Amino acid sequence: KMRVQKTRAFGIVLAAAKLLWSPSDWPDPDQDRSRKLSAFVVENLLHGSDILAGSWLLGHLRLDVHLAFEELFGLLQGNLQAMRTYCACAAKDAQNRLVRRLVSNACSSSTRKE
Repeated sequence: KMRVQKTRAFGIVLAAAKLLWSPSDWPDPDQDRSRKLSAFVVENLLHGSDILAGSWLLGHLRLDVHLAFEELFGLLQGNLQAMRTYCACAAKDAQNRLVRRLVSNACSSSTRKE
């Protein structure tokens, strides 16, 4: 029951964030605050049913700058919808790197199956 309430609460917070979000406000110029928000999103919103909210926040608020690519890819790789949500507003270089990794992984797993 707590998980359902938590997910609804994050859904409401995400809906409000989407309404208030303005591209000119992000990335946050306060690096310490941005780093703490990034850590909060990774710890609390990139798992289970909250992963789409977390991936939206990473891309739109540019919180991904505080993560190594390998860490980011590891957090998102199990959920294609989360990857699409993240890529919708992520920086072009991050989008390209993510897509290249997906293609590389798909090709290598296809080669192993043959």
